[in-house]
Amino acid sequence: MNYTWNTITRGDVYRDWVGWFPIMGLLDGILNKPGLFDNQPLKNYLFDIFLTHKVEKNFSAGATDMNNNGLHRFHALDLTSKDD
Repeated sequence: MNYTWNTITRGDVYRDWVGWFPIMGLLDGILNKPGLFDNQPLKNYLFDIFLTHKVEKNFSAGATDMNNNGLHRFHALDLTSKDD
């Protein structure tokens, strides 16, 4: 696990939203997307780790939806596919 977090890069965590100009991607993120940056790379990265390694301890994580202030909870035992 130490190696995993020491070698993670920006591209593994987030990417800019695509826009005509760099600033347009940021504006699109603020106005039309669920966040300033696209965090799909982090979701893919974490799922690749958790789906290919045995989870030794139970854990929970949460994220707040900026659009409706809803809390989304994730539990280790619920991680079965990238589509969840």
